[in-house]
Amino acid sequence: MLGKIKEYVKGIDHNKAGEKFFTVCRWFNIQLTTAFGILTTVHWSVPAFGLLLLLMSGQEAAWFYFVGMLSVVPHAYGHAVAGMQYGIKTRRILLYPIGGVAMMEGMGKKWYHETVIALAGPAVSLVLALIGLLGMWIEGPTKLMMYQGDLITTFDYRSIWVSLFLINAILVIFNLIPAFPMDGGRVLRSVLERFVGKLRATKISFYVSCVLCGLMIFAGLLMGSMSLMLVALLIIFMARQEHLMVQLKGDEPEEDDDDEEEGDEKK
Repeated sequence: MLGKIKEYVKGIDHNKAGEKFFTVCRWFNIQLTTAFGILTTVHWSVPAFGLLLLLMSGQEAAWFYFVGMLSVVPHAYGHAVAGMQYGIKTRRILLYPIGGVAMMEGMGKKWYHETVIALAGPAVSLVLALIGLLGMWIEGPTKLMMYQGDLITTFDYRSIWVSLFLINAILVIFNLIPAFPMDGGRVLRSVLERFVGKLRATKISFYVSCVLCGLMIFAGLLMGSMSLMLVALLIIFMARQEHLMVQLKGDEPEEDDDDEEEGDEKK
């Protein structure tokens, strides 16, 4: 049975299947940009969730969410542009309420390709966070605080500099958590792949993700944070899906071009 499933998965043209799916769903998505030849679309649930947030939590929460979604775009392009350096195409970038997905055609032939691609997104977010921090320093701390009488209550999140710094700092820290398939988890998987192969590396990364997400769920219970628990469950679900896909396809490392050239020279 498993053999038949493997043959079925290997026989699927994922590019055509993906294009067919997005052709059906194109009326529900909003085209944002085609920078670097990559189509970037916003899922209809993004503005819907933003409107819901505006009605339920007010302007500040909606503004923070809006800046957050805009910050996800350069983060995703960081992955895509890094992939271009290794000849990896990105079919499209799709934004969801929980973040963005760069749909890339693979993660490179060599183990370190995935490391570079995974770190490119957080690197872009780090630059944006530093720009926000610089803007906060130029603006001056007193103008970025919210006051109630003589007491400082919180940062003024309506400031573009405060929002830019906080959101991108969160993106850097959160994405570098070694929970597969987050960026940090992909770095972990790629390093392990050098020593134990892709299949076993994915399995180990999946188990590490389960442990970390279990801690996140426990922390969510202690803090009463339903959103933290939902994020942890979503990460486990995505990690499990990719783990299954790697299992079904099998551990089939591609031969390096350098090795092939050396073999030809020996002949």
